[in-house]
Amino acid sequence: MWKHFPIGILSLWAMGFSFFIYPKEVIKGYKKGLQYNGLIDQKISKATVMNHSIEELNTMLLKEKPAHFNLLNLSFWFLISTLFFLSPLLLLLTAFWLLV
Repeated sequence: MWKHFPIGILSLWAMGFSFFIYPKEVIKGYKKGLQYNGLIDQKISKATVMNHSIEELNTMLLKEKPAHFNLLNLSFWFLISTLFFLSPLLLLLTAFWLLV
């Protein structure tokens, strides 16, 4: 996904935002994502994707050897995404603190 930088940035922001609202769902999604290859990284045309059913796409994208859940990795991405989500607020607080 980081080959497409804007999508990576939006994904980080959404993860940080979602952690505050639905933390359990974000963790479930993170675990499920470890089992799949991302569609955006595949060399599949839009027409091919549209001609397949969801079940067929899931089968195509399923990893042969899924990554194992690692709490340290999840904590790292939680920290990065939360900082990214809160960065406008942190910048405002820093600017206010410097001006006072």
